[in-house]
Amino acid sequence: MTLLDPNISRFTIKWKGLPGALWKRAIPEIFDEKNNLIGKIDLKGRFNKKIWLFDSKGTTVLTSSKLWKAVTRKYDVKDENDKSIGIVKPKKIIRFENISFFDHHDHELLKMNLIDNTKIDEYSSGVKIQDFELLLPDGKIVVKVTVEQDKTKKGRFFSSVEEDRWIVDVIDKSTDRKMLLGFLISYFSSAFDSEEGGRYGGG
Repeated sequence: MTLLDPNISRFTIKWKGLPGALWKRAIPEIFDEKNNLIGKIDLKGRFNKKIWLFDSKGTTVLTSSKLWKAVTRKYDVKDENDKSIGIVKPKKIIRFENISFFDHHDHELLKMNLIDNTKIDEYSSGVKIQDFELLLPDGKIVVKVTVEQDKTKKGRFFSSVEEDRWIVDVIDKSTDRKMLLGFLISYFSSAFDSEEGGRYGGG
């Protein structure tokens, strides 16, 4: 299976890291239902407001770039041929929450709904994290994302290591995979940006 395989109904984004700043050097990996590696997210370019999504062979699938001149935060999602396929942006200028995926005519194609089950990330100074859903404009839920965390002992010099997981359940398999993945990596781009308050901080 590949990242864009429409038959995948569940995949998991996993990443491990040491607490604090070192955590952000982790490389998120994507696994299918059988725990086969199907992709990676390269966050090294986040300081330039750009991240890459690769398949398991290292081939570029998508990129997400922050639009520098935008009044509010906007992310331009491009395919493997560097062609823009849409814009991810919030409905509120102040906070990057309840974001949506828009086409280039500003038509909303996919929107985010935060589930009211806020969890406290005890491993990162009390940062709040939430599960969320992705919906079509008519309100139909097509994807659910569950956030999980583990903390384990690690070595003699570091007291712990964190593993975070986003479990992505695709309810409607007809959902455009590039749009879905573009949405997710754009949210990552914001969540990992230290200027925006750290993990899932919203900004």
